[in-house]
Amino acid sequence: MVQFCHSIIVGRFVSSDALGSVGATYSLNFLIIGFVQGFCVGLGIPIAQRFGAHDHPNIQRYFYNAIYPYALPSA
Repeated sequence: MVQFCHSIIVGRFVSSDALGSVGATYSLNFLIIGFVQGFCVGLGIPIAQRFGAHDHPNIQRYFYNAIYPYALPSA
């Protein structure tokens, strides 16, 4: 939905070259977001294992390691 809105705004108010660049970056955006989401979802398994073992310091360690990949690209 965001890509659709960007295409409308850029297509109406900027130029067709800029619209082409918005479309060209979509696949790269999708790749990065998909990789980060997969990494963070994958960390749910060790977090659940540590939770079952009542290993709370390692739960926090895995949790913060899952937050870094989300925080770095958004900065």
